Amino acid sequence: MFSWILVTCVLVLTEVSRANSQQCQQEKDCTNVCPLGYTYDQYGCVLCEKCRKTGIFENDIIVNGQAYDSLVNEYDESKNTTRKKRSVSGRHNKAWPRHGNFIEVPYIISNTPKQIRTSIDTAIREFHSKTCIRFVERQQQPNYIDFRGRGICSSSVGMIGNRQLIRLGFGCQKIGTVIHEMMHALGFWHEQSRGDRDDYIQVIWGNIRQGQEHNFMKRTSHSDFYGSRYDTNSVMQYGGYYLSVDERSRPTIIKRSTGKPVKAQREGFSEQDLIQINTKYGCTDYLPGGQNASYQATSTTQIPSTASLECVDKDKQCPQYAQHNYCKISEYVRTKLCVKTCSKCEDTSVLRRDETSTQASTTTASTTITTTATTTTTRAPTTTTKSTTTQLPTTTNSCINHYATCDIWAVLNYCSGRYEVFMTKWCALSCDRCS
Repeated sequence: MFSWILVTCVLVLTEVSRANSQQCQQEKDCTNVCPLGYTYDQYGCVLCEKCRKTGIFENDIIVNGQAYDSLVNEYDESKNTTRKKRSVSGRHNKAWPRHGNFIEVPYIISNTPKQIRTSIDTAIREFHSKTCIRFVERQQQPNYIDFRGRGICSSSVGMIGNRQLIRLGFGCQKIGTVIHEMMHALGFWHEQSRGDRDDYIQVIWGNIRQGQEHNFMKRTSHSDFYGSRYDTNSVMQYGGYYLSVDERSRPTIIKRSTGKPVKAQREGFSEQDLIQINTKYGCTDYLPGGQNASYQATSTTQIPSTASLECVDKDKQCPQYAQHNYCKISEYVRTKLCVKTCSKCEDTSVLRRDETSTQASTTTASTTITTTATTTTTRAPTTTTKSTTTQLPTTTNSCINHYATCDIWAVLNYCSGRYEVFMTKWCALSCDRCS
């Protein structure tokens, strides 16, 4: 008996010695681009050559199946400029279909406490009053959202087909948090991942928690800004201490204009959020100046007093933005994103202030006419947000939480990194490791 214990102790000490002597690579030193992070060996050391293919991205985006290749194609790491994009067939973040004048998103609510259920109902009313999105109780539609009151706040991006979850567990009761996850389901990403973010915010890489650097990648494409300017007040913007090593004194995201940590708001839509939703889904009547618009645009038709503007378009969708009257209502589109389209200047010319004032007024008049071709509805149909309760089958033994604190650990991002093996085994439900 004593000899068996002695052999066991020797083996354990050998493994500990081997782990201590091994120089572990850190995730920030890996050159392979892995949006969901890397796998780890038995010593807790990162394996740079092995990417995780399923899991949670940027703390709340559910990725599985074909969504991984689309995710890699969508994102790029600012410090890695040599990677080639993968060619993928189709995109996983599809738009929800239009039915008449509205976009219908079927849904059910499963196993959700009263407080979360109330927040869902309130968020749905916000969408109905400020956009042409209509969340409708599911009948027999094959593609639908299932709101569930368990796990970390999370959602897939866009319509992925069949049943897709929006998880709203511990800490997800704020109206803005529910709207945030619903915007993911409609096809929107985080604001801080925009390709133009470095002009407005700064990521402090040295303050990011080890093993979480992949959550600060940025998208390469400008095609999904939908004419909006960068907005630190967006409900899709994360706060300044997101995944910080010290959430009291070491910010990870600061605002360039002030040098201070970004403050996340989870009260509801910002104006730019509504512009993106209503532009993406063609909700013309709900854009600033439309018949059903319930907010005011902050920009005006006045051309800014810049000395000169470069005559180029920086977005391939500039003609579409012009058709939606964005040359008039958005200073960002008019002066930075779509100067050529909005001002109808020559490719080789440099616009002067006196030239743009005349040309822009002509463009504004023409683009206003084109918007009349779209369908208009002065009054939205009455819809109900009565909750639909669906009893789900009992989970299997491999898809349960073994600890009451699993949801809290998941919120602290323990589902990936050094604790991934433990969390996958003992907190499968909270970490979304269920089949």
